[in-house]
Amino acid sequence: MRNLSALLLASLGGALAPLAAQCPSSSCSLGLRTAIVPSFRGAPGSEFAGWLNTCQATAPNLPDEAASTTNDATLLQLDPNAVVTISCNLYNFRAISRFRIEDRAPGLLQEVVLQVQAVGTPIDPLSYRLVYLDAQNQRRALPPTTSGPLAAPEETIVTWDLAPLGESVQSYALEFDALGTSCSLSHVQLDTRSAPRPLYADRERLSRVQGGLQHLLLDAGPSHAGQLYAVLGSASGTTPGLYLGPNLELALAFDAYMIATLQLANSTYLLRTVGTLDAQGQGSASIAVPPAGIFSDLELHHGFFVADANGAVVFVSNPQVLELRR
Repeated sequence: MRNLSALLLASLGGALAPLAAQCPSSSCSLGLRTAIVPSFRGAPGSEFAGWLNTCQATAPNLPDEAASTTNDATLLQLDPNAVVTISCNLYNFRAISRFRIEDRAPGLLQEVVLQVQAVGTPIDPLSYRLVYLDAQNQRRALPPTTSGPLAAPEETIVTWDLAPLGESVQSYALEFDALGTSCSLSHVQLDTRSAPRPLYADRERLSRVQGGLQHLLLDAGPSHAGQLYAVLGSASGTTPGLYLGPNLELALAFDAYMIATLQLANSTYLLRTVGTLDAQGQGSASIAVPPAGIFSDLELHHGFFVADANGAVVFVSNPQVLELRR
């Protein structure tokens, strides 16, 4: 009898697998019944992603909930035995499902709210973790700040407060695992709140063959209005950073390119890279790449610091990447 049951289950899995390509919206999950709307949803710097219809059992799923405001986030189930059910849930009767949400926040990540609906076997409440790479390129896994059930027993809310960390987190992942087999993940909602990055770019990649401009927006805040800023660069990555004072480390590795950005400041190729911030503590600069000026693919990073009237460094920015590809 056990062998017969196993055979039936295996056949059922084979029958359900093709549904991943069909994913009929008419029979999709009804979704979270007791979801909470975070107070910051819809505010500047916030993003929302919701997954009602999962169409890929072992490949990334983009948000499909109508109210979603980002396509940067993807939901992935990592165990190869999972299938997509006719109700568009991620289900696994053979093994324990492992889930991963990958996302890139629009600024420096401050707060994360994750809400999950899992029918049958629940999610292991001790498995939730937020994963990112720190300034030393080391993997960090943060446990939730808070976690607990929503009003419906199969629904959970998990939160992370990153503001006290003092880390510049933008790209991150959320990982969580089922408590056992026969977990059916039916609905996920993700809300994030980010603080503006001091340094933004209008693009992160340029053709080294065609050349072009990367425009940088500097924003140190009104408290630094009228102070001197200087943009530096590195072709060697972001670690080890440049120590400019207590709690003032500019995440750029010292190298020959950094010296060049100082010597060629405000030149044809480094426009307005030294100057004075305006009344809002803002400024702008540009990196100009000449056509065919670079002969191999290269990754540059730029950042800026701010000095007061006495020449003391009082502010440092995040690093901003510039990829030069063919």
